[in-house]
Amino acid sequence: MRAVSEVLLIASLVWSWSGILQSLGQEVLAPYVIHNDTLLYLQHVNFIFKNEITKSKQVIKFDLGGDVKVLPVASDSNITIDIKFPDKSNDSLHITDFSLGFTFTKKNGYWGLSKALMNVKTNYTGEPNLDLDYKDRKIISTMEMTAPLKMSFHCGRYGPLSPVVPNPRGKIDATASVELVNFQFQTFMKTNTKFDRSYDCVGFFTIGILSGWFMTILLLGILSWGIKMVMNVNTMDRFDDPKGKSITVTATD
Repeated sequence: MRAVSEVLLIASLVWSWSGILQSLGQEVLAPYVIHNDTLLYLQHVNFIFKNEITKSKQVIKFDLGGDVKVLPVASDSNITIDIKFPDKSNDSLHITDFSLGFTFTKKNGYWGLSKALMNVKTNYTGEPNLDLDYKDRKIISTMEMTAPLKMSFHCGRYGPLSPVVPNPRGKIDATASVELVNFQFQTFMKTNTKFDRSYDCVGFFTIGILSGWFMTILLLGILSWGIKMVMNVNTMDRFDDPKGKSITVTATD
């Protein structure tokens, strides 16, 4: 009887853990199919509102909700994706009509982001001069989004994607930018069952790698200096003979 109860307990534990792992896998790894040749996974988007007067900023998280659709394109070498988010607000900031548009182009064996647009309206409580109304505002990032065909693009934090300022010398009271968190994308695919191998946005020389190289060079320098000092130590070439005359060293001031 005891053996039967132990077997049932083990079976229930295995079943519960398999259910937990399956749910975690679906939450983290399941891509969102938006077209017959396009896959997208996006955990959430950080909307960054910056007050240029006080140099303060607010970050509001948007989950992948609303409508995700692919607009018709004129050729097979371009695809446009439009992501719409629901309205959201906090104590001082109200965000409406927030959407992102991405246009990808295929060329010379690679696909990449050729244009990104943002639409958004913001209402800042008590500060009407900080309200924003972006309509098809072009946004850019210093980080390039590109990958070879038959490969996906992955980035833990892609961005920020900041709007292009029409008049850099003019007065700007507020700006808005976005950041894509845990983002993976692939387009121009033959099948859409799963992502192919990912091309990560992290460069070869990350902060960790540079820190490791710095510490390695520093320790090698200390070791080289120590070896050189040891090699410069001269051994004694004269010793006292117990049967002979003792060595005397005279010292004068």
